[in-house]
Order: sequence, then C-alpha cells, then structure tokens
Amino acid sequence: MVLTQSLFAQKVFRIKSDNLETKVPILVQKPENYKSTKSYPLVFMLHGYSENYEQWNKTTDLKKLATDYQMILVCPEGFVNYYLNSPNLENFYYEDFFFQELIPKIEKKYSIEKKNIFITGLSMGGYGALSLFIKHSKFFNTAASTSGALEFDYENFKEISLKFFESERMTKDLEMTLGNPGLATKNWTNS
Repeated sequence: MVLTQSLFAQKVFRIKSDNLETKVPILVQKPENYKSTKSYPLVFMLHGYSENYEQWNKTTDLKKLATDYQMILVCPEGFVNYYLNSPNLENFYYEDFFFQELIPKIEKKYSIEKKNIFITGLSMGGYGALSLFIKHSKFFNTAASTSGALEFDYENFKEISLKFFESERMTKDLEMTLGNPGLATKNWTNS
C-alpha cells in the first residue's frame, strides 16, 4: 500500500492489485479523534458508473460523517465493471481484489470492529454492494443500495442508457465486463 495524499484524518492510497493488474486508488476517512486502541465500524462506499472513488467526497462531508458516527469510511475505485469478477475480461477480477487485497490491507492498517462491517453504494455501486453482500453475507453486517441497478434486461438496459446518456458507452462497458448477452447468457444471468 502506498500513501499518496493525506488530508486531516483522510488518506488516499493506491493499492497495487494482482487481480486487476493496476494500481487502485482508495479513499479512507477516519474519525478526527481516531485511536488505534479503539475498534471502529467499517463502511465501504461504492461509487456509481460515471463517477470514481472521490464521488462520495464531493457530495458528502465524509469527515463529519466519520467523526459524528465514529466509523471508518472506505471509498474504493470501482472502474466501470459493476464490482464483479469479469468472465469476459482477462485479469479483471474486482470481487477477488475486494476480498483478497483491499480488505486485508484495511484490516491491517486500521482498528476495525469485525462484526460491524457494512457496504453501501449508489447506482452501479448499489448493484455492487448488494452483489458482494449476497455472495459474502457472513462477512458483512448489513448492505444498502441507493438507486442500485439490480437487474440487467439487456434490451431494456440498452434502450434506457441510449435515451439517458445519448450514447452506447454504458452498454458497451457492461458488454465488455460480461460479454455479449446473446452469446454469454450465463454471465448475465449469474451476475
């Protein structure tokens, strides 16, 4: 883990990931009065499709939230792959990164209440939060999704994303992650 920026009790790290074959930025916000002798609840906050790991910092006072509720907030970069292990992209295994690389680094660096680990997300991040929670429910206490993309009916998804974004970018990114829906039905059904 390499420290790249520090503001008050907030830090941005870049984790060199073998599962993603890139350096992944992670924003961590501790309470102002953080003490390593005390254990804190941990909340993972997953960003939406058109955002990045800094999204929550732009829309929420993370410092106040972490301090008022005495918790550690972790905002990882999620790229545009819905926080999944991609069956279509070689060497892009986000779920494996999350559990094999990110969590061990956070647990090693911070004093965490292991029974109070939460996950939440917005839009694409809401999908990721629920997907990771369902697959690893024993790890998390609770999950929450805000406007989460919960079902991928390809034709409906394509029509809505074309209307909303006036481009095929979102559809193409999802196809890149899961494969062609006509040929990779299993990937779409299992995600």
